[in-house]
Amino acid sequence: MSRQGSGHRQGTVHQDNRLQRPVRRRIKRLVKDAEMHSEEDKKKKELAEARNQADTLIYATEKPSRISRQVESSLKSDIDSAIDG
Repeated sequence: MSRQGSGHRQGTVHQDNRLQRPVRRRIKRLVKDAEMHSEEDKKKKELAEARNQADTLIYATEKPSRISRQVESSLKSDIDSAIDG
C-alpha cells in the first residue's frame, strides 16, 4: 500500500521498528553499565582534578624561583662586568 502522492509504503514503519529493537537494547545496556560504573568514574575524575591542581600549584611555586634564578644570573653578570671593567 502506498500513500497517495508520497511514494512511501506503509510497511516501511514496521521494518524500522524491527531494526530499532536491538539498538534500544544496546542503549539500555550501555546506560545500565554507565550507572554501575558511575562511582568509579567519579573517583577517577576527582583524582584527575586533584592531580591537575597539584601540577598547577607546583608550576606556580616554581615559576618565581626560575625568574629569581634568571635575575640573580643577570645581576651576577652585571656585577662581574663592573668589577672587571
